[in-house]
Amino acid sequence: PDVKDVRLVWHFLAFDKEVDSTRTDEELEALKKDVIALIEKIESDDKFAANHSLLCDWCEFKPICRQWSHLYMIKEKPENEYLGDPGVKLVNRYAELKQKQKQITLDLYAEIEKLEESLINFAEKEGVDVVFGSKNKVRIKETEQNKFPA
Repeated sequence: PDVKDVRLVWHFLAFDKEVDSTRTDEELEALKKDVIALIEKIESDDKFAANHSLLCDWCEFKPICRQWSHLYMIKEKPENEYLGDPGVKLVNRYAELKQKQKQITLDLYAEIEKLEESLINFAEKEGVDVVFGSKNKVRIKETEQNKFPA
């Protein structure tokens, strides 16, 4: 009631700049209604979806955040208990299998490349375009293709 004029000043230190902003009484009333509506919406929400970002490093709500709370649960445990945590076991097993999958994929890719080379050599040696197996066949076709870096 005693305040006659309100001025909002943003200080952009990185750019050595100040930005002033003022509001009329009507604008302040509209802003107040908007802020109250937003507060009510936030308070009525029963789910608070986490928004993982670089700002997480400075957040003080990590212990209760769905993105970080498991880390805080296991952080307090001694190593022998920590390694027995079901979540830790699941993640460790998952990472192990993903690594194996990657290695198997690389091994298979290398073996397929060798087989393709052998099939091409076989087809050239025998003078055929299709090589037949017991249930499958492989068509050998020579093409020229230009590829450019993406």
